[in-house]
Amino acid sequence: MSTPQGPSATSTGDNSLSIGQNIGNVIVSLMAGPGAWNWPPFCVVVAVGTYAYTRTPEASTQLALVHALFLTALVLTVARTLIAPARKQARAMVTALALVLTALGFLRVEELRESGDVDVTDSTRITPAEPLETGEIFTVTAPGEPHRAWLRLTLKVSDGAPGVQTCTPDTTLDVRLLGPGNTTTPDVRSGEPVELDLTRKATTFQAEVTVRTPQGCEMNVSVADAVLHD
Repeated sequence: MSTPQGPSATSTGDNSLSIGQNIGNVIVSLMAGPGAWNWPPFCVVVAVGTYAYTRTPEASTQLALVHALFLTALVLTVARTLIAPARKQARAMVTALALVLTALGFLRVEELRESGDVDVTDSTRITPAEPLETGEIFTVTAPGEPHRAWLRLTLKVSDGAPGVQTCTPDTTLDVRLLGPGNTTTPDVRSGEPVELDLTRKATTFQAEVTVRTPQGCEMNVSVADAVLHD
């Protein structure tokens, strides 16, 4: 007596084969079909974008446009495959637009290398790093490279003995960039940015800061933000 065989094994095998054939057909159509993937522009976008990112200035704060340009260019090279092959002009325009955006992204990176804002907060130091009383002076040391025309410095002041004193609202700082001809910017409050002129080139710059606070108060001062810019 023969044993009946169910159709499940054959059916499952046929379905797997069918799915594999469909995936293969899609890959073939992208590689060599009428709506084939346009490899040269795609490779150009990836290659130029990768090279541009290797040239991006460290700690740059203005990369949003660069990200948008390269991402849009990449999406356009993919979207080209969705346009009907008969619409040759539309496909050519999408390819051209992707290449233009790639070129703009690269040019933006070069512009940032020459004159973009550079965040140097983590490289800026205060000495001595201890609570200070009124009239005491500390030094802020910031990098001067890459060279920019200005340093935007923001200092944060806090009470040295929280809960015992509340002197922050009455505390100001007098800030002066060390060097010949530099003037003092008085009455700078906590969180208020001050612009320091970096006309002369140097690898580092130092600013002298004097604390002005009520008698008996001890204040902590830290660097909240430091940005080189033109």
